[in-house]
Amino acid sequence: MKDQKVYRFLKRWVSCRVGGVIVFFNILSYPAFAVTILPMSLVEMIDRADKIFVGICLSVQPDSIILEQTPLPVTTYTFEVIEPLKGTLPKKITFSQVGVNASSDLAISQSIPGKPVRIPFHIPGMPTYHPGEEVLLFLSGESRIGLTSPVGLLQGAFFARKDKISGKKFLVNGIQNAGLMPGHEGPWPFEDLLAQIRANLKK
Repeated sequence: MKDQKVYRFLKRWVSCRVGGVIVFFNILSYPAFAVTILPMSLVEMIDRADKIFVGICLSVQPDSIILEQTPLPVTTYTFEVIEPLKGTLPKKITFSQVGVNASSDLAISQSIPGKPVRIPFHIPGMPTYHPGEEVLLFLSGESRIGLTSPVGLLQGAFFARKDKISGKKFLVNGIQNAGLMPGHEGPWPFEDLLAQIRANLKK
């Protein structure tokens, strides 16, 4: 059965490194994984990131790759790079993350010839992006199969939000910036966070 084949494949991923952190999958709850993420400080995230940039999401493309004869759902994103901070960055960058959006399934035609099978595959804690969103990303280097993810998963993707009253922009990640710096939690002023990153990279 297809589900059993995918299950066996995922079982080999019970403990693996994704985005520079240890991620533990509860395969008993497949396809709705449980995930534990080790928190990191801003300095740790900067050190572990291969690329850091502010960008605008341009496109989102669900896809799949074949790994050990098993289809693995991925999502390919293209961003316009607005502010390069670390690494060699073109004006537009395209990268792929494992999994699909939490609200969507992916039809994989390779599973059974002539019979696409829909396999939901979302990793809790893996950020997803939508066209038009402005995001500060700390990306890990690509794996041997060409996939990447933000350092610390949802910790390494900071979404720009504008205060309706002041009009000022802030950046916040999936855990409300917890643990980034002692005494600092919650939305961080856009330029202040970028200044912290630049100052650290100069050391």
